[in-house]
Amino acid sequence: SRVNIVQHQVVTELEMKQSELWKKKSQRFKNVDTTIENVLYQSKRPLIALILPTGSIALSDFDTAKRAASTHCDFREYRITFSKGMERANLLKQIDSIGFTAIALVRGGGSGLEALDDINVLEAVTNLNTPFISAIGHEDEKIFIKRIADKVVISPTDLGNYFRETIERVDKAMNDSMAVLREKVKKEYQAQIDKATKQNQELNKQITELKKSYDEGQKQQKKQIEDANKLNT
Repeated sequence: SRVNIVQHQVVTELEMKQSELWKKKSQRFKNVDTTIENVLYQSKRPLIALILPTGSIALSDFDTAKRAASTHCDFREYRITFSKGMERANLLKQIDSIGFTAIALVRGGGSGLEALDDINVLEAVTNLNTPFISAIGHEDEKIFIKRIADKVVISPTDLGNYFRETIERVDKAMNDSMAVLREKVKKEYQAQIDKATKQNQELNKQITELKKSYDEGQKQQKKQIEDANKLNT
């Protein structure tokens, strides 16, 4: 009976702490999409920290998509034992001070995911100034750390696709904007040419009229001289 009471109290205290962290995080959520896109729109390279488990893990699809995104992004990998909560919390704090565009926690599905909800890690994630991405397990695997992530993708593979698709979207938008800008400049340039042509036509007309007026004056002056010579004779 006492064991059951203690277990109930532990769960309740953890849930209360998670609730406090959720309330705090709800006032600090960051827009990861906008953050990364703004860097790309400035023709700069987002710097992404990838926290991965130690040892060899099969994330071939993620690695393929990541290589495609590497044309526009810089990725820095940090390998760590995920079961060591305090070590992960300290690493998050260290990475947060470097100035990354975003931090992504990357892990495949399976057993051991509950270790990611270590309270020290949850507190570190809540207090991050850097946007935090969760790419953990699968969509149906419910862990609390996903609730306090600024962005959640359902798997490591989807994270790689997310970076690739974000780059493609920004590239298209920038190319479309450049096309619109080129067309605008072209129209403005043509308008300037048309205006200059019209001004030249008006100037030529004025010159023609002035020349005509001058020739008429010369003709009249010549006639007056001829008339005066006749009177003198």
